[in-house]
Amino acid sequence: AATEAADVPHVEAVAQASRSAASAVAKRAAQDGCSPAEVAKAAKVAAKAGGADDEKAGHMAAELSAREAASKAMEEGKPVDVGAAAQEAARGAGVPPVEVKVVATKAAASVVARSLAREGASPAGVAASTQQAALAAGATAE
Repeated sequence: AATEAADVPHVEAVAQASRSAASAVAKRAAQDGCSPAEVAKAAKVAAKAGGADDEKAGHMAAELSAREAASKAMEEGKPVDVGAAAQEAARGAGVPPVEVKVVATKAAASVVARSLAREGASPAGVAASTQQAALAAGATAE
C-alpha cells in the first residue's frame, strides 16, 4: 500500500504532462489550419508519447479537438456557432455518437466562459452565456 501511495504523485505528474503535451500540439495543429480530425490525431500522438494509454489519449484528443474548434468559432465572432463547431469536431475525432453532445458541451462551455471572463464580463453574465453555450451544444436543461 505504501508503494501505491508513493506512485500517486508520479501517476498524476505523468497525466498532467501528457495533457499539457496534447493541449499544446492540438493548439498548434488548429492554428496551422488542420481539420478537427487532424487536430485530434496529432493530440492523441502527443498524449500517448506523454504516457497516456490509448483510451485516455483518444478521449483527451477528442476533447482538445472540440475545444480548439469552439475557440476558433469564438475568435471569429460567432458565439452561436461554438456548440456546432465543437460537435462537428467531436464527430470528426471519432467520439461515439452518444458522447458527442457531452464532449461538445464541455468544450463550448469552457471556451465561452474563459473568453467572456477575459473580456471582463460580470460573473452573472459569464454564467448566463456559458449556460446558453452549453444548451446550444446539446446539454439539456434540468
